[in-house]
Amino acid sequence: MREKLIESVKSFFRYKIAVVGDIALDCFLYGFVERINPENPGAPLIRIDKEEYRLGCAGNVAENLVSLHAVASLYTVAGKDNYAEIIKNLCKDNNIFLFAEQEGETIRKQRVIEEEHGHYISREDFGESKLEAISRSTEKLLFESLDSAKIDALILSDYNKHLFRGEFGRELIALANSKRIPTIVDPKPVNIDWSYSNLPKYP
Repeated sequence: MREKLIESVKSFFRYKIAVVGDIALDCFLYGFVERINPENPGAPLIRIDKEEYRLGCAGNVAENLVSLHAVASLYTVAGKDNYAEIIKNLCKDNNIFLFAEQEGETIRKQRVIEEEHGHYISREDFGESKLEAISRSTEKLLFESLDSAKIDALILSDYNKHLFRGEFGRELIALANSKRIPTIVDPKPVNIDWSYSNLPKYP
């Protein structure tokens, strides 16, 4: 079993794998507590000295595939803002092909970490106060791009944000079935019905 697992991991470099899912930008702010907060002694005052961005949600899935030497592509929706440009650059740096339509605001998860002791101080989420399903026109553009892509496997990475609130997931599974492309689904529990309704029946 161990040998088969190792061989499977080594074979990832052969495969072109598409990830469809919600994207988020993970932001980490690192700093030090230097003094009491004069405005509120109960809330720490952090002197930020470093900021770091990483791909979150489905972006992290694509990044993990690249770490296994697969050829990864990411199909998603980001906002019309500067954070979408950061996502674009991170994908380029990580050799991830990105197909991103623009709708709404880029989802961002910001974490504040006190460096000296590694304490996780807080997390602030942006772009999720008015989440809506992506438009039908955006679904069509993503679908058509995937339809023309040459891939060996499809991963649907659901974080229950924008992409899989309607029939889009079922349509993508049906597309993969028609091309005999293996489909891997990682759904949120609220979306469990569509994710198992039309999975491939072949080995």
